[in-house]
Amino acid sequence: MLVELKSGETLNGHLVNCDTWMNLTLKEVIQTSPEGDKFFRLPECYVRGNNVCFLNLSLHIHSLLTSGSDQVPPSTR
Repeated sequence: MLVELKSGETLNGHLVNCDTWMNLTLKEVIQTSPEGDKFFRLPECYVRGNNVCFLNLSLHIHSLLTSGSDQVPPSTR
């Protein structure tokens, strides 16, 4: 999933956990600077929900969440 922060940085990684305040835990993360010229690889990253500006979920996860399917692992709900 892609996460854009209020600072302009972007994080692209695998969603591990999300809570009701939209705090996120991502693994295998690529962090991009606001200018887009610097890239950093992080094994894991915690994002506080109030820093999130934009989220981009894959269509597969989005369709599972909107259908109310029980196939969605609890960490992605």
